[in-house]
Amino acid sequence: MSNPRTRSAPEAGKALILLLGVVALAAIAFLLFGEQLGLTGGSGDSEGGTSIEEGDLLEGDGEGTTTVEEADALGAADLEGLYGDGDRGAIQMRLFWVKGKRPVVGQSIALVSRRGMDIASVDTDPKGMAVFSGVAPDRGYNVLIQGEGFKAVRLGGIKVRKGETTRLDDIYIGENVVMRGRVVDRSGRPLPNASVSVYQGVPELQLDGVMFTMANMAFNVPNPLEESDTDGSGYFTMSTLQDGLYRLEARRSGYRTAYKTDVAIRTDRDAGIMTLMLLDGARLSGTVTNDSGEPIANARVMAFLETGGRMGRFMGTPQREMTTTNEKGEYVLDTLGREMRYRIGVVAQGYAGYFQTRARTIEMNETMDFVLPQGGTIEGVVTAKQDGAPVAGAVIAVSVGNMMSRDESNAVSTAMARTDDEGRFRVDGVKAGPVSSAQIKAPGYVTESRSQWTGNQLPDVKPGETLEVAVELMRGGTVRGIVKTQDGKPIADATVILDSRAAFWAGTASGSSDANGEYVLQGVPAGEYGVVASAAGYAPSDPQSSRVTVDEAGNEQVADVVLSAAGTVTGKVVDQNGEPVAGISLRVVARAEESENAGANRNNRRRGGFGRGGPSMAVRMLENTRAVRATSDVNGAYELEGVAAGRWVVVGEGKDFVRSESKPFRIEPGDVEKAEVKMLPGAVITGRVLDDRGSPVKEARIRVGTLSPDRVRTRNLSAWRADRDLNAEVYTPDATGAFRIEGIAPGTILLKVEADDHVTYYKRNIMLEAGQTKEGVAVSLDRGQTVKGIVRGADGQPIRGAYVAVTKRRDPMQRQDQMEEGETA
Repeated sequence: MSNPRTRSAPEAGKALILLLGVVALAAIAFLLFGEQLGLTGGSGDSEGGTSIEEGDLLEGDGEGTTTVEEADALGAADLEGLYGDGDRGAIQMRLFWVKGKRPVVGQSIALVSRRGMDIASVDTDPKGMAVFSGVAPDRGYNVLIQGEGFKAVRLGGIKVRKGETTRLDDIYIGENVVMRGRVVDRSGRPLPNASVSVYQGVPELQLDGVMFTMANMAFNVPNPLEESDTDGSGYFTMSTLQDGLYRLEARRSGYRTAYKTDVAIRTDRDAGIMTLMLLDGARLSGTVTNDSGEPIANARVMAFLETGGRMGRFMGTPQREMTTTNEKGEYVLDTLGREMRYRIGVVAQGYAGYFQTRARTIEMNETMDFVLPQGGTIEGVVTAKQDGAPVAGAVIAVSVGNMMSRDESNAVSTAMARTDDEGRFRVDGVKAGPVSSAQIKAPGYVTESRSQWTGNQLPDVKPGETLEVAVELMRGGTVRGIVKTQDGKPIADATVILDSRAAFWAGTASGSSDANGEYVLQGVPAGEYGVVASAAGYAPSDPQSSRVTVDEAGNEQVADVVLSAAGTVTGKVVDQNGEPVAGISLRVVARAEESENAGANRNNRRRGGFGRGGPSMAVRMLENTRAVRATSDVNGAYELEGVAAGRWVVVGEGKDFVRSESKPFRIEPGDVEKAEVKMLPGAVITGRVLDDRGSPVKEARIRVGTLSPDRVRTRNLSAWRADRDLNAEVYTPDATGAFRIEGIAPGTILLKVEADDHVTYYKRNIMLEAGQTKEGVAVSLDRGQTVKGIVRGADGQPIRGAYVAVTKRRDPMQRQDQMEEGETA
């Protein structure tokens, strides 16, 4: 094992650091073999202390951070070598190559103060470990790792306490590592072999209308931009992403899939660490058979999470869980969420698809069997109305059944097809019944809609028969123009759409500008439109500023679009003492003008909607793709580009701090505004965990959370519902049972303490304000007994995955004012 070498230090500290380097070997030996390493959030505000951060527990270390007393009792290193006079601390980390997960040996790591002064540098040993010893207690230290063969890593906002070791993440380095994270369960333990997928974070422009959007959700499975499986400690890395916003999905059998949206990636900055928590999952299982009772293999069973509101259903990639049936027609979907609402769909080649029109709540363990009939067939030909020429490449989407039914058992059959070179198409496996809706779309043509609402719906589909249809498409008009700046310079790669009230149902024309700023939109039906454009670095245009009318003859119309340069917001994130804070997530939020008309304006915007005077669905989707996000760097600096003109505030959110806002400001096109975000500290809770004999329970696991207003108002709050308001971080007490938890959001606090073989403890209604410290919270964990048994159904068969709870109440259904301390459900 190599001894860390101290290199560059200020003159005042050289002698001390050289002395510390001589005696650090024993300390490192203790740290390597006496304790396992843990994760404390190195990209944010990390700290050790009597409260253990999430990863310390995750690695199976029940002792917590290394305190002076513990090290002395274990006969480890000379404390003066590790901590100086006992008023000093230490910083510990390990480095691994992302490829092969091998330790990085001999890599120099620099420690820098928050004011930018070099303090020391050490080399990693054969196990990839580096320890900075004798570090003065302070907040805001930076660690810089740079060298050949990997992207530089900078960790900021590191806190050191006296007599304690601050453990950073296990750091994975490589040429393109841009994202690092960990997947844990509800107790904070790592989940190996979880699948983490990355998708484009901003919603895709679903401008095809309701029918095609629904069909695409059912039949088109998006490919992730990158995938990674977690290792034995729950870690994952991503290395192929470019600058932008992304969405993460983490899955593992038996757990509810976790989604994390608006993850901002900047390849020129350090890859931050993030935690994805997988809550206990719900299970849906059953069989898929045909109407003869024969199993259907390779049928795809899907569950679409109900996100609420019409826009939520049709914008972007849905939250969707999928599986396929085996040879016996059996399926299992065990990545759903308890008490979450899903719409279930089943598709199989040659059979009528099944899609619920109304969401249903999935409990703990449910069974649903599906019978897919052979159904009928729709065949036909698509031609051009003007000359009868066949239309190749037209896409047909049909839905059979009552789409508007609110009956939970109601389902429709949806299918898609494409015309061949002769304009012919064939849709198999459509269930018998009325064709509630059909849409036919082709480039250059006006979308044809046949539905029960327009009075021109197709004839009913009959079982075992083929429905022959003929569809004529009208060639649409053309709108072309140039997207340019206010001084006439062309703008390339701008997204251009037509603002249409019909966009919700039939979609709208869209396209992109070329290198000369030119765009062409074809297949536009007769009518008056606003042309809307959006491009990086520019504010979206107003639909009223560029109007165009397409006549019945479909003559070409010209409409140029002028974009104003968007504004930029720069600034700094500081704490209450004015010191920079790294790793804070920042975004802009619109603020209404402070005037008598502000309320009226807000109400007018709320009244706007589909066909009721507000922005069209297309425009609202376009605006939603322009999410502006950033993360503060090690100096607390940030930059938010592409901010549209208006009145805004910058919102900051980060570990150990309360959500904070800048002062409101107004930005004009092309302006650069400055906005400081002052982060206020979260509340603090300290206390001790003892058993019923007065002995410390050092292996206890502690979590806290701030109850939502709905939870506060809930009189009878069960444990598993309360757990939804608990934060992901897991803490554990020190050898004396003492704990300290910082960064708690103010409000009504819920405290949960659990330990193996002990009764789980809950404490509700702790009231805390920002920065307030609640000291001396006493937690007593009684020894518990194990209750075992078998859950059976009325037929005597065992039921797998049933939820079992224990309560002190004689009547479990009786309401009570609040959860009793120590109660488990």
